[in-house]
Amino acid sequence: MNDHGSSVEWSTVNWRALGIATHQHFLEVTSTNDVARETAGSLTEDSFPLLITCDRQTRGRGRNGRQWWHGEGGLACSIVVPLPSQLNEVPFASRHVPHRLAIWTAVCLQETAARFLTNQVCQIKWPNDLMIADRKNAGILIEPVPLVGRAPSIVSTMNRGSLGPTPLVVVGIGVNINNTDVANSEFASTDWFSWSETQQRFTVPNVLADFLARWLPSSSDWPPPLSVLQSRFAAVDWLRGKRLEIQAMGAWKVLPNGDLQVADLDQRTDLPVTLFGNYAGIDEHGFLRLQSDDGDLWVFPSVERVHALS
Repeated sequence: MNDHGSSVEWSTVNWRALGIATHQHFLEVTSTNDVARETAGSLTEDSFPLLITCDRQTRGRGRNGRQWWHGEGGLACSIVVPLPSQLNEVPFASRHVPHRLAIWTAVCLQETAARFLTNQVCQIKWPNDLMIADRKNAGILIEPVPLVGRAPSIVSTMNRGSLGPTPLVVVGIGVNINNTDVANSEFASTDWFSWSETQQRFTVPNVLADFLARWLPSSSDWPPPLSVLQSRFAAVDWLRGKRLEIQAMGAWKVLPNGDLQVADLDQRTDLPVTLFGNYAGIDEHGFLRLQSDDGDLWVFPSVERVHALS
């Protein structure tokens, strides 16, 4: 462990035994994802997976650039891992990191929360928000690590073979655990849930250790195929049975023969278009499906916003 802070409890977990090669803890950072991406560039190949944790995060962020408020007592961490090459083979891949890793991360986080919060309903809102008691408790942000600036030993190792460099990704996770002032932050609202509402106090490193034991690679087929993940996701799918309002820049329309037709929802503007309809689950690639009010079935690899109306 490379301890940049004074939180003794972070040294009580054997991170290497869990599969983490390098752990760095900070008292305060702007964003653990930013620190992880910067640190990854100077490390050698055997330094991964890399785990960055902190006590306080001042400028955390979520998907689509949204701010993620992180008060002291919550979990803010980022893990840098090599991205398996098969994740780049998903048909119709969106501009985001493929959903297989995002859904796997969300499923493992939900299972960890359910283990600690036995009296709460813990679910996942597509693609990877953890919902507890119908309020958002955690978010996940997956970003690529730029090849430029990485240590020469990493680049030379990754360039062996015909497939080119193996990309690194940073998986950022924020969970409201012991932070009691979630609803009072200028960035938060009563739509957020903290584990502290159960009147219990949790050891944050132990929560993270439980998650990592589930999430880190245990076989060459990592993360599990979506054909395996679909049933686990469906069992805790917060959107199931709900009517939705979706804002998106583009989608695929499912034709009568089952083929997907790429379609911009509105080519006249850079603003997202809003569609209403009933949630139809996720497809075999982890993309959201919507049965729109006009009778069409749409597939969304990414959205700007998903709002449940009922």
